[in-house]
Parts: sequence; structure tokens; C-alpha cells
Amino acid sequence: MNINNIDNQIALDRQIRLILSTFENVTEGYNYYQFRCNVCGDSQKNKSKRRGYILKKKQPYMYFCHNCFAKMTVLSWMKEFFPSYYKNYYSEILRSNDDKKEKKKLPKLKNPKVRKRNPEKKDVQYFIPIKKGKSELFEKAITLCTLRNIPEEIWSTWFVAIDGTYKNRLIIPFYDDKGKIYFYQGRSLNEYMTTKYLSRAGDYNSIYNYYNVDKNVPVIILEGLIDSIFVENSIAITGVKIEDDRINDFENRRFLIDYDCVTQDTRKKVISLLIKGEYVFNWKKFIKKHKLPEREKWDVNDVCLYLKKDKFTYKELEPFFTNSIYDKVFFV
Repeated sequence: MNINNIDNQIALDRQIRLILSTFENVTEGYNYYQFRCNVCGDSQKNKSKRRGYILKKKQPYMYFCHNCFAKMTVLSWMKEFFPSYYKNYYSEILRSNDDKKEKKKLPKLKNPKVRKRNPEKKDVQYFIPIKKGKSELFEKAITLCTLRNIPEEIWSTWFVAIDGTYKNRLIIPFYDDKGKIYFYQGRSLNEYMTTKYLSRAGDYNSIYNYYNVDKNVPVIILEGLIDSIFVENSIAITGVKIEDDRINDFENRRFLIDYDCVTQDTRKKVISLLIKGEYVFNWKKFIKKHKLPEREKWDVNDVCLYLKKDKFTYKELEPFFTNSIYDKVFFV
């Protein structure tokens, strides 16, 4: 197999990152990784010595130690010392090659049509502007917005559903750059509702603020719609998977995933992004810097309420983004 193939290099780099995530005190440069040599154990007197290198500018990648002078290709290094990762690498590129072969076999469809389910008119007719309602339901919606410190100029353009599929929900519309609604999401207003958020069905763009951010500067990607209101030049993926193709429209992107110590899903999501070299928000560093109390979960809106802050600029958040898998962004 051709190690110079770009897909194979990506797969190899992914396994290298996973291996080195188990090492202490790793440095990643543009064309190298530096760490304590696992072949000789490096200096026994000075634990800060790091004389093992993976040189990425070499093709194939090379492993070299300035202490024991071990020298070999990275694949040989993986095969000898980390056989399980070596097998994972080959399994991944075999699957990738098989997928490419299968794609070549698939017949091309002429003018494929995507079936879409239009928004139900019977539901939209029950959407009443939040400021025009007089019932307790509308009061509850306004109270929710004010307690979360959402600016009135934003929530005043929202709706409340008084019947239909979205009954008893705050309707948050997604406006494009022309002021036209392209999507909407319903947020429950009653505690007994098991589904907190409900969205339109069908093949729609469900990324909040997609059309209104400046792509020439860093775009911050959050999960929650309300959280994104409190971050400059941000979008919210509102349930969209982080692998969604539309996210690739924002080349200069930063991911701000909610801080959650409870679920392993959050940790897996962050690790998968770091392995790909994406920039992820370092909550551990942020919490320490701002002296936030220990909680099992934090999101941006919670932080703004606690710090009595209206909004975060990118400049304020920039020092807390990392693309190194060796940074512990959540856990000690």
C-alpha cells in the first residue's frame, strides 16, 4: 500500500495521535512529534528529557531517538511496540479502499431528486408572535427569555405555538441574510414534555445563523442555539452531527462543545475532533482562569449569567482553543 497516499497518511497520523495521547509531555510541531523515547526509556536521571522524535517531513514517516539512536520507519515502530494500533491502521485503509471500489461500482443516477417534507401549514398557522399573546403560556415564554438574559431584540421576533405538533413550545425561527425564515425549532415550555427541542422534519438546513456569519474570520460552532446568541460570529448545529458536510463550509472554524462531566459521549466527541486536528474549546483552562465553581455541566449561557456578561467576543475566547489531543480539555 502506498504510504504517500493522502488518505493513508491521514489514517496513519490518526493512529500516531492516539498512541501519543497515552504519553506524557508530548510536543507537536509542524513536521514532528517530540516525546520521551519508549525504545530506550530515555534519561532515567532527568525525567524532562525528550529525545524521541517522529519526523513527518520524511516519506515515509521516520522514528528517531537522539539517546539510543534507534531509527526506523513509523510503521515499523508501530508494528513492534504498538501492534494493536498498527492493525487498526491497516484495517482503516483497507476499509477506505473497499469503500472507494464500491463507489466506483455504483451506477450514476441522472437528476437525483431529494424528497422533502414541507413545513406543515396546519402547524405554522398556530405560531403566534410572542408579544401578541395574552395567555399564561406567552408569559412563560417571555419569562424564559428574560431569565436566560436573551436580548429582547432577538426574542421579540420569536413565536409561541398554541396548538398543533408544536403546541406549548417557544418557536425559534432561523432567519437568513434576507430576513426570511429557512428553519425553526420548538423549545418546550412545560416541564412534563419529554422532548425539550422539536425541529422540522425533512432535508433542511438546520444550522442556526448559517447565513449571517463572516466566513473570513473564525466561526465558532456551538451545539445549543441559545448559547450561540452569546458568542460573537457563531453558529449552532442544533442536533446536526459534527461530521455534517455543511460544517465544512466554514474552513476557519472552532468548536465550543458544552462542558459535561457526566456523559462519555461528550468526551468521545471532543477526542474525535482533536484527532482530526480541529480546534476545540478547553473548558478546564477556561474554568480555572475565570474561577468558576465546580459543576457537572457548564454551557456558554450559564457562564454569561454567572459572570453577568452580555456576550463573548472571539478575542476573549481565542486563548482557550486547542487542537492538541494531549490537552485535557475536560478532565484532570
